[in-house]
Amino acid sequence: MLKYFDKLFVRIYRWYAGIKGEGTPALSSILIISLFQAFNAMALIFFAGGVLHGRNWVVTRLEIVVLCIVLLAFDYVRIYRVIGFENILKRYDTKESRDVKVHPAVYFIASILLLVLLRLVGFYPDIQ
Repeated sequence: MLKYFDKLFVRIYRWYAGIKGEGTPALSSILIISLFQAFNAMALIFFAGGVLHGRNWVVTRLEIVVLCIVLLAFDYVRIYRVIGFENILKRYDTKESRDVKVHPAVYFIASILLLVLLRLVGFYPDIQ
């Protein structure tokens, strides 16, 4: 799964670099990848919480912010410290190496629709 996010990171970074030039900070790409991951993590948490607690359970905004910050820190450390920014760009240098089975836009829309579906089913918590 992390390989998919690595490919998405490089694709998003290359797209930004094509629009705004090579001086584009990679942090924008990391923020978008972390947002994707946060949607997925929230969907899993909301589903598990809905199954375990039913319709009456609460998640605070602080918990959601902490989740987002943890995912952002995880991605930053993994891309800059563990793998290395230059290494990840070299690893997925060719267009063929960046091909993914699910297009990023489809993945993003599916993540949002999953959260909406959880809301409609009643597994969405009360956010305070």
